[in-house]
Amino acid sequence: MWLHLLSSKDEAPTTIKEFQAQVETETGKKLRVLRTDRGGEFTSVEFGLYCAGQGVERHLTAPYSPQQNGVVERRNQTVVGMARSMLKAKKMPAAFWGEAVSTAVFILNRAPTKSLKGTTPFKAWHGRKPDVSFLRTFGCVGHVKKTKPNLAKLEDRSTPMVFLGYERGSKAYRLYDPASSKVVVSRDVVFDEAACWGWESGDGEATPRGLSNSFTVEYMVYSGAGELAHDEGEATPSSESQGTPSSTTQGAPSSESQGTPSRAAQGAPSSESQGTPSSATPGAPSSES
Repeated sequence: MWLHLLSSKDEAPTTIKEFQAQVETETGKKLRVLRTDRGGEFTSVEFGLYCAGQGVERHLTAPYSPQQNGVVERRNQTVVGMARSMLKAKKMPAAFWGEAVSTAVFILNRAPTKSLKGTTPFKAWHGRKPDVSFLRTFGCVGHVKKTKPNLAKLEDRSTPMVFLGYERGSKAYRLYDPASSKVVVSRDVVFDEAACWGWESGDGEATPRGLSNSFTVEYMVYSGAGELAHDEGEATPSSESQGTPSSTTQGAPSSESQGTPSRAAQGAPSSESQGTPSSATPGAPSSES
């Protein structure tokens, strides 16, 4: 399966001519039949004269009958659905739909399909098994090595970017740098496939893993005797209401409440409660009475 992105429909005839030359050179065979719908880009007089000069037979579907070109229509739905899932999985903007579609086709050509039993489209066309060891998750964060000379000792050795796909005709990756709004081609990349770019951070600067650069620092201050106070006035339990009991509420009884009576409550009476009356409680009335 081949994919060519067009900025407008009038580029279709030129793209078909270039694709025809490429395929005929690679296979050594001539294009015999071309089946398309009745779009204006395919029914133009110029394109019709070109096909007639090349000996290419034209097949056109009936109006509003996409089922007559069912293989292409079904494949289009598969590619678009896969691209949509890739964009949603990493919460990427819809502006990257072209990169997502290109990457989806690249993967589908290297994946098994029901129409080819026991092989892949890549192997059926090229005659060799495809290498899939370099495949990475679309939209993940990739740390691209800085190649400029004379880096400072403490300067970062890489730049975080967004992985977009694979460069055609080169053993390299395509990555998008949100800081400069440019696409970078590099082979020296360390991927963090579980991470995604923070497109929805809202602070004007995207950050990896969806985190924001701004944060709040809260301080805990101690005031009073053993009481913990929060600087924002939140209710923080004091030492008297914590789970650990204080010295006055421990399980062990105090000296006044222990099982052994104190000196004032022992069996032996005190000097005030002995049988012999004190000088303040004689039977005779005192001088005041």
